[in-house]
Amino acid sequence: MKKGMLIGLFMMVFLFGSLGLVHATCTMQVNKPLGGEQLVIGNYYSIQWNSCYKPVDVYLLKNNNILGLIASKVAPSLFISTHNWHIGDYDGGVAAPGSNYQIMIKSVDNTEKAVSGYFGLITGPVCEPLTTIYPIAVPTSLPDAMVGVQYNKSIQYSGGYAPVTCSIYNGNLPPGLAISSQCVILGKANKSGNYEFGIRIEDSCPLGTKSLIRLFKIKVKNLIKFQGPKRYKPIVHPSEPVTLPPDTFKTPEGGIIKKSK
Repeated sequence: MKKGMLIGLFMMVFLFGSLGLVHATCTMQVNKPLGGEQLVIGNYYSIQWNSCYKPVDVYLLKNNNILGLIASKVAPSLFISTHNWHIGDYDGGVAAPGSNYQIMIKSVDNTEKAVSGYFGLITGPVCEPLTTIYPIAVPTSLPDAMVGVQYNKSIQYSGGYAPVTCSIYNGNLPPGLAISSQCVILGKANKSGNYEFGIRIEDSCPLGTKSLIRLFKIKVKNLIKFQGPKRYKPIVHPSEPVTLPPDTFKTPEGGIIKKSK
């Protein structure tokens, strides 16, 4: 057997052996919530746990009794598994405000389970996730602007807790343009060129503000002025009409002009 193949086989044995060792010594546990939290119904919360490489079902408990299923057959992650919980929701209803709630994770094969500490559910402001249609790392090209022409472009977003505001995060808008707190770029550009900049979109959630940063670019062009057609003077002036004397004869091709009377 070749040396390279032996090394590859050794690495595979070591890897699977290590995973087996980790699995054998792994303890399933809930990392979030730990206990003592007051979670606002209707918002989102990231439940986190160590699943020991097993798919699990996630349950909501009340006074140590199962209230309902939150998520089923959640696939394991290499390190920490998560589920984005719409707080209060479970299969069959929405939990009421109160205390003594817990999260339980249980492996699908019913061999392991873990339970979080006690937490409370309360009512309060609901802060929807702040999202936008623009990609994260690639600048989005906005419509071109023309020097001296009014420009108006809204930056699109959804969700968030009002008021949502926008501000320049990095770079510069074209001279003459500005961004309003309502996320509208407007004004009259006064210099042509290519401009790149970042915009921070931020909400006002009292539980903790959420913000997004996206990159944009605008090309400013010079306004092309169209002129009407020029008037040209005639190069050849028309001749004055010629009058022949009455006694003039002319012999044209194929005919004779007779003397006029």
